[in-house]
Parts: sequence; C-alpha cells; structure tokens
Amino acid sequence: MTADVQCITLEMTIHDSIKLLLDHSIRGAPVVDATQKVISVITEGDLLRLASSFGLSKSVGQCLLDLVHVDELITSKREASFAEVYKKFLQTSVYRIIIVDDAGKIQGLVSRSNVLKILYGPAKK
Repeated sequence: MTADVQCITLEMTIHDSIKLLLDHSIRGAPVVDATQKVISVITEGDLLRLASSFGLSKSVGQCLLDLVHVDELITSKREASFAEVYKKFLQTSVYRIIIVDDAGKIQGLVSRSNVLKILYGPAKK
C-alpha cells in the first residue's frame, strides 16, 4: 500500500492535475475534498477527455459530473487482508483501490504494481 498518496483537489485545474500525474509518474489519483474525503478518481484518460471538452483552465470541481461518482469507486479498509484486496482486482478492471476510513477519508492506495510486488516477493532459489 502507498500511504503517501498524491491527491487531486477540487480547486486544481485540469492543467494542474495533468502536471501532478506527470511529475509523480502516476496514471491516476483520487480526488478529495477539503477534509480529505475521497469523492472521485481521475485518470490520464479522464484528463485527456476533460481537456478536450473543457480546456485546461477549468477546475476539477467544475468537471466533477464527468468523473466517476464516489459510489462507483472500488475502495477498501486498511484492515482488509491482502487476499480481500487481491480478489477485488480480479473481479474488476480497476488499476487502483483506494483505502479509506469509515468516514471515507483517504488512508492510502493499493495499485496493481503493489500487488504484483507482493506476489513476486523476494527471489526464490
């Protein structure tokens, strides 16, 4: 799990969101409100589409209706087992599972590469 998650805020522009993904070499990030509650996720594909539709200066908040709604996100709790999280990846086509607390605030993120690193483990002889 990645605990230090790069997040996009509602105030950030599409341009700023693109910069965040590029600067951190990530393909997507959770969208959070001022209290760090997860309200959506934004991906490279979303940003390509939003830039085409709205331009680069619109805020993410202004484009929120065009993003995945929080009820559609695949999330998990910190106390979930590796097997539970792994199963969610197998059952869906998501690239990341957002870890939230009971209030929906971001706690971390598990990406496909995080899971692959665990599966790969240390080299076996």
